[in-house]
Amino acid sequence: MWVATAWADGVLAEAEREALRRLIGYAAIPEDYRATAYSWLEAPIALDVGELHELSEVRRLFIYRVAAALTRVDLDLDPTEQRLLDKLRVVLE
Repeated sequence: MWVATAWADGVLAEAEREALRRLIGYAAIPEDYRATAYSWLEAPIALDVGELHELSEVRRLFIYRVAAALTRVDLDLDPTEQRLLDKLRVVLE
């Protein structure tokens, strides 16, 4: 979710890449998942909203807040990033 948000404008700025590397590094996930997540930093990926509606309200809010923060890491909120955040806000209710 967050990687797709950072790629929304078609560019992964170095500040975004580093923030995502830290998030992936801190995540409590198996090593093979971590390797897959790191690979997403190499080329744009599409947003997959999956089963987000099944998450608790607290988790959905956390996902949105981190996504919104990632769009500001490079100090440039692109219109495509704003559209992605709008879509995410609807999906996350």
